[in-house]
Amino acid sequence: MVAVKENQDQPFLHLEREVRKAVKERALEKIKTVRF
Repeated sequence: MVAVKENQDQPFLHLEREVRKAVKERALEKIKTVRF
């Protein structure tokens, strides 16, 4: 996953936050495409 590779040397909590953000954004995109 790109988010993981980009932040591999970051602290784990930061990594987890980035991953959650990416997942949330992807989920929002899916919702938008389904809705329209």
